[in-house]
Amino acid sequence: AQPLTRKPEWCYSMKKPYGVAVIINIKQFEEQLNFDNREGSDDDVENLKRLWNELGFTVTINVDSTTADKIYIFLKQVAAQINANTEDSSCFVCCIMTHGNMGKIYGSDSKSLDIKTITDIFKRNNCGALAGKPKLFFIQACRGSNQLPAAARDADYERKNNSDFLKRANPNEINFLIGYSTVPRYVSYRHVKDGSWYIYALCEIFRRHHKHEDVTSMMTRVNNKVQNQKHGESGVIQCPAPVATLTRKIYFD
Repeated sequence: AQPLTRKPEWCYSMKKPYGVAVIINIKQFEEQLNFDNREGSDDDVENLKRLWNELGFTVTINVDSTTADKIYIFLKQVAAQINANTEDSSCFVCCIMTHGNMGKIYGSDSKSLDIKTITDIFKRNNCGALAGKPKLFFIQACRGSNQLPAAARDADYERKNNSDFLKRANPNEINFLIGYSTVPRYVSYRHVKDGSWYIYALCEIFRRHHKHEDVTSMMTRVNNKVQNQKHGESGVIQCPAPVATLTRKIYFD
């Protein structure tokens, strides 16, 4: 008998090519908020590009038009292209790597853009071609300035405030996964030579396990891998915080 978890009614219908995978990386910033340039983030771009190509997506990269307004316009154009495409998309992926804070990311001009504003672009009432399809967002950015001490790794960090996205979920917000690189109000780490902990783990886990595990299971593995790393002598750790309104399992096989 077919395993329960792989029965068609429990899985999203997925057909290669799966759809568009967008990668947005903001490496350099203007001086208004004194943001450091994000050295090492080029490695994240290459790792993600290789991953999504291998999995069967059409990859679109934006590392040039990266002010807050230009990011919004770019994503609106992506949604319009998906709607206009006669070939059916099975899935949409968006990876954003930048500086951030609670509920927002920053463009290269240091102006903020709400994450909810970004996800709204791809809701079914704005992007009908993705209605009923899984939409995956992976956000490599800080969500505050606090640090997780290793000794407190089992504490419940602001979980009750995890996401307004879930509190107000309606049918337009079904079929989303937002993979935050860290829990609310805490920092996210990046190595200046090797790229970020989160993106490195995401690419490694997805590449190794996608043939036999669904996305949610792989995200649990990503959580485990990232939170077992420590930042230098300080011993602080990081734990990703995926938020999902998915209704089925996603397999990339």
